[in-house]
Amino acid sequence: MTTLVSKLHVGCVNGKPLRLYRSPIAGTQLPWHAWNDLQACMNLSEDMRAYLHRCLMTDWSWSASGTSRPMPSSARSR
Repeated sequence: MTTLVSKLHVGCVNGKPLRLYRSPIAGTQLPWHAWNDLQACMNLSEDMRAYLHRCLMTDWSWSASGTSRPMPSSARSR
């Protein structure tokens, strides 16, 4: 199996491992992290992890389509 992204460091946060990886994007970039590791370090429940993942995927699909995301009516100023 080939490695697509090289691992930089494995640290311990809140008693749990957090993997950091070199960005595959050329140039100076911040390191990437393992999503599941970060959530585990924050002691999130499985339900909360699933909810955050759904929110991330929804945000990403709006960004990738090039359209602006509609603002919820509850967040609009009056």
